[in-house]
Amino acid sequence: GGGGGGGMAEAMPLSPAMPKPGDVSPGGMGAVGTGGLPKGQIERGVSYVKSDLLETKSLLHFANGGGLSVAYVFSREGSIYGTHMTSVRLTMKNTTNQPLACVKVGAQRLESGMEMQPFNEVALGAEQTQTANIYIDFAGKIQPAAFDLSTDKGTYPVTVAPPAGELIVPLKMDAETWGRVAGGLKGMHEHKQKLDAAPEGARHEVEAKVLALCNMSVVPGGEEGAFLFAAATVCADESPVLVS
Repeated sequence: GGGGGGGMAEAMPLSPAMPKPGDVSPGGMGAVGTGGLPKGQIERGVSYVKSDLLETKSLLHFANGGGLSVAYVFSREGSIYGTHMTSVRLTMKNTTNQPLACVKVGAQRLESGMEMQPFNEVALGAEQTQTANIYIDFAGKIQPAAFDLSTDKGTYPVTVAPPAGELIVPLKMDAETWGRVAGGLKGMHEHKQKLDAAPEGARHEVEAKVLALCNMSVVPGGEEGAFLFAAATVCADESPVLVS
């Protein structure tokens, strides 16, 4: 049967872990290492769960947006605006029978260190739906990004709150590397929570649920009944985050 147990830890890097320019491939992968030991390969723009399992939330209700309804999802796509940007896909719907013009991001009210790249202004015909991406650097903070959405009908304040599981990117590694990195994550960097044992044959379901909540990768080769996952923080230090 499957074994239960939970732990989550975030590393404190022993030296700057920013990859050298030569370590980053056009696909957005960079090697993360500390003290000369590899800690895995960052996989940007990669998600190991089906997109329909990612949680979609309401950003703006049509009753408060002059007929504009907006939902958002952390799409886990890569960003051309920087490796520390988190991709957020907006689905905007004009619920009225009249066109909405000048749909755009207005004033931004971001915490210190945060940055946002808005989408280009669009127009929505009657009952038309359109998607657009915004890219936010949350600077490693679980703080909402506050900004305005505006149309030719008005201006509407909104906030995008990042779950901790979307401020990380998959980190590819094997079980041996996972164990070595985990060995350095004791004390204040380790968090434990007991879980019920996973039922027989439920490995895929357990992995899918974890990956839907956290943008991580599955680490192969662990002990029987053990579930290992790895990621790195999106922010500048790119610290490893491990779950078992």
